[in-house]
Amino acid sequence: MSRGPIGRDQELADLVATLATAAAGDGQIVEVVGDAGIGKSTLLDALVARAVVDGARVWRHAPTRPEIGLPWSGLAALVANATESELARMSPPARRHLDAATSAGSTDTVEPQMVAFALTELLDGCGRRDRPPLVLVIDDVHWLDQTSAGALSYAIRGVPRRHGVVVLARRSGEAWALEPDRLVPAGNYRLLELDGLNAIALR
Repeated sequence: MSRGPIGRDQELADLVATLATAAAGDGQIVEVVGDAGIGKSTLLDALVARAVVDGARVWRHAPTRPEIGLPWSGLAALVANATESELARMSPPARRHLDAATSAGSTDTVEPQMVAFALTELLDGCGRRDRPPLVLVIDDVHWLDQTSAGALSYAIRGVPRRHGVVVLARRSGEAWALEPDRLVPAGNYRLLELDGLNAIALR
């Protein structure tokens, strides 16, 4: 039996090839688009499993529709993937601004632009060339809250200089706050559109 998603061998191979490109030092953004139930999450599961086997660091988040109205909830979930040593390497001001948006115990004022700068600093540190590649995966990204989407949109502009890949999966036709194809040069962006399975795969 296949160890990957049935009928998605080519799509998985394309994603694995993109991981290899990112691991070689050319950071990438991949946008996976398809209808609800088409198999996006299953494909991402296979990609994450492969990335872990290959020694990559994986940050993963899958927001839900009710979380759209919860400011910074997506960012908090993403940052929860970071290790304490990764957070400790941040400058004190950046760490303070990130905590202001993501820590339940913080009473500091949240300044959105400073949070975006702080997230950029964190990802720059995690994506250094002397560290394992960072694979940041967000499923159903169209349900990411607006504030987190804004900070993430700014931060992933730095993907080309990082050691890793950002994979964003969304449903076809859903409105969303990110425009990844406009954030990085064309050579650092890929669109993967999932179609329905053929008859052989369905059998």
